[in-house]
Order: sequence, then structure tokens, then C-alpha cells
Amino acid sequence: MKKYVIYQALIFLVFTSGITYGQEEVVLQDHKPLLGEIHYGNRVGGIQAQEGKTIGIMAFEEGDVLKCIQVFLSERNIVTGFTLEVEKKSGTHSFSFGNIASIPQEKFKVPKERKLVGIQGASGWFIDSIAFVFDDGSSTPRYGGAGGDLDFSLVLNKKPSGEYLGRLMGFWGSHTHLLETIGLVFWPIE
Repeated sequence: MKKYVIYQALIFLVFTSGITYGQEEVVLQDHKPLLGEIHYGNRVGGIQAQEGKTIGIMAFEEGDVLKCIQVFLSERNIVTGFTLEVEKKSGTHSFSFGNIASIPQEKFKVPKERKLVGIQGASGWFIDSIAFVFDDGSSTPRYGGAGGDLDFSLVLNKKPSGEYLGRLMGFWGSHTHLLETIGLVFWPIE
């Protein structure tokens, strides 16, 4: 029995090591980021050893408008990935994060003038559920199941006056066929 389990694990590692889902490798800074540099926030999820590919998207620049969000779930109701539809000066672009070849959920149309400032949800071995948080305090529905050992909230900090201290640019993390880890990529304002 032990040999069979080890054999299955080796096949899984060999199979998943080549899966990229069209994402790019993320190059992380080897020093603490300065004020004028992009920051990669801490990741949540992945309480087991990371097996997946490190990925990242830089979806937002100054003046971009988030139009809609679509989350994808596995048959076990675990988050596998999501897409962001962003209106830029050059037109509307779609950005994918993780595995989007699974079960699509209904698209969430983002109300005008709302800016994405973070995410919240639950995680354990993977990202079990996720919701996207906006600058007015509202959020999308929570997508995914009831699993996860840890509730998380990754939202940009605010000044006492209520102004956010950074601008969300995208996300970084890792995935196999499920979303393992996720963190914010942001530009500090001060």
C-alpha cells in the first residue's frame, strides 16, 4: 500500500511540474521594497509544502477600471482561479490567475467607480473560498466552500482620513489544478 501511495505522489509531482496554464514566472525582489518599488505582500494558503508553479498578474495601472470578476471552482467547491476584465486606455483586457479550466461561476459586474482594494476568504491546504473587497467596504459574494483552517483578509491599509496607503496592481501566488496560495501586489502611495 505504501509503495502505491508513493508511486501516485511521484506521478502527481511529475505531471503538475509542467503545468503552467499560460501564466508567467514571478521574479521576486531580494530586498525590502522601497517607496518607489512594487510591493509583494505576504501570501495566504498552502499550509502544505508548495507543489505548484509560482504565478502573478499585474492587471491594474493608474486610471484602469475593473469591469467584472469571474471565479472558477473545482468539483469539490475549492477555488481554482479567477479572471479580471479590466478596461484600459487601449481597450478591454482579460487577466487570468490560476486554473480557469474548471467550473465557472456567474460573473460579478463591478459597479462603476469602485476600486478593488483586497481579498478575503478561507484557506488551508488551498484557497477554499474567496471574495473581492472594494474601496467602499462592499465585496463580491464569497465563492467556494466552507473548508479552510484559517479565515484571511488581505486589504490595503488606510490613513486615519480614510484614504488608502497603496494602489492594488495585481496578485501573486501559486497553483496546481487548485489555487494554493495568493497575495497582493501593490504600489505604495506613501
